[in-house]
Amino acid sequence: MTTRLQGLFAGISSRVFPNRPSNNFRMYRVRILALAVLGVVALCANAFAQSGAGSIQGTVTDSTGAVIPGASIHVVNQGTGIAAGAADA
Repeated sequence: MTTRLQGLFAGISSRVFPNRPSNNFRMYRVRILALAVLGVVALCANAFAQSGAGSIQGTVTDSTGAVIPGASIHVVNQGTGIAAGAADA
């Protein structure tokens, strides 16, 4: 019974709205839009990524505030355990 009514209403709606696109064409448009959005998100992912490099700047001083010439420093990333060092030239 319901399929008979659905068929009846489908025939009426196609006569009332003759320029209405078919379901296949609507699904095609939805797929194209979804792929376009996915492409934009994938291409913009690098814009929000963090840089892999950083820097530390400063002056090594003693407790009185005097600059220590030839000082070297050693830093460690606590999250990864990667260490780096530098010496004043």
